Amino acid sequence: MEDIIWITVLLSAGIAVGVLTVRFLARSRGKDIYYDVLRIEDGRLITFYHGLCGTAEEIYALDEICVVRFFCRATKGNLTFMGEMQIVKKDGQKSRRYIYDGSTYEKKTVWRTSRALLLRTTKQLAEELALHGIRSEVDPLMYRQ
Repeated sequence: MEDIIWITVLLSAGIAVGVLTVRFLARSRGKDIYYDVLRIEDGRLITFYHGLCGTAEEIYALDEICVVRFFCRATKGNLTFMGEMQIVKKDGQKSRRYIYDGSTYEKKTVWRTSRALLLRTTKQLAEELALHGIRSEVDPLMYRQ
């Protein structure tokens, strides 16, 4: 009976160490990656959707993208702002709206994103897209005071 208990304890400890190791390795591949909403490499645009269940990636070829649109949302009472990015393909299909905030610009957790910080973040994303020949449109309401 003691042997079974010890085997169960050791097996549980081994599983716990394995899970913690995998989580550590996933985080150590680059802590800034967690804050990215997009990345461009090998002629592809890779977008990230960070949710409660983890991160989902979607990949688009650069030559199939027509335009990337940016929108602004404010919380009730204008406490914080968040941006939304949507990709429109040349065939007219639209992607989901990818949400970002000042954390994308600062590369650390930002609890309250001001309109100015959101505009800097959007400008940085639009410039990164322009370097690769991707046209972007920024919603004029983002500049409204």
